Amino acid sequence: GYRALLARAKSRQDFHLLSLSAYGLGRSEMARGQFEPARQHFRTALLYRSILGEKPYLLEIYNELGNVALQQTRYRRAEEHFAQALRLAEQLEAPYFIAVLHNNIGVLAYLRGDLAPAEEHFARSYDFLREIEEAAGQIATGLNLGLLSALRGNPQRAAGYLQRVRDLVYHTKQEGKQALMLNHRGQHALLSGKHLDALRDLLRSWAAFDRLAQDVQQV
Repeated sequence: GYRALLARAKSRQDFHLLSLSAYGLGRSEMARGQFEPARQHFRTALLYRSILGEKPYLLEIYNELGNVALQQTRYRRAEEHFAQALRLAEQLEAPYFIAVLHNNIGVLAYLRGDLAPAEEHFARSYDFLREIEEAAGQIATGLNLGLLSALRGNPQRAAGYLQRVRDLVYHTKQEGKQALMLNHRGQHALLSGKHLDALRDLLRSWAAFDRLAQDVQQV
């Protein structure tokens, strides 16, 4: 496992392996919901990777540190980490990671109640994802944009994003994304006062999630 790899890397003073193993431990702790141990492992990974100065690895570590800070509701720290990761992504001219970072910064702004900056970052993320034709990211970011548009009193724009998401969902045949899309559409209908439409979509979303849960249990 990662701990054995970390011990072997320490004995060899191999900074590359030290960083990789610490990063892996951080991801494992994140998956278990142990955010403070995860933060400490990511900080260790950052220390060794900073010595090597390899930007692609640094980008991913800063992004994970931002995610940890977000989970810990340390929003200012999350903003600093995401901003650093975004600067690296732009230097590397990596459109997928630029999109990911704009999405993450948008989530952070949304959680802080800053809806206008959140929508701006989601829109930038969506544009980059459309350029590289990354469907799953477009679905997630499009749903975020639809919800924000509805919250900001622009139902027409919300409907436009939801239609794009719907087209992508049915084109890619991702049932999990379809259930999520229906759930978001139901929430938008509630915000617009369309209670019957909201009930219909939320029930269809529940049914889709229920089918997915049954499929998982049968595996």
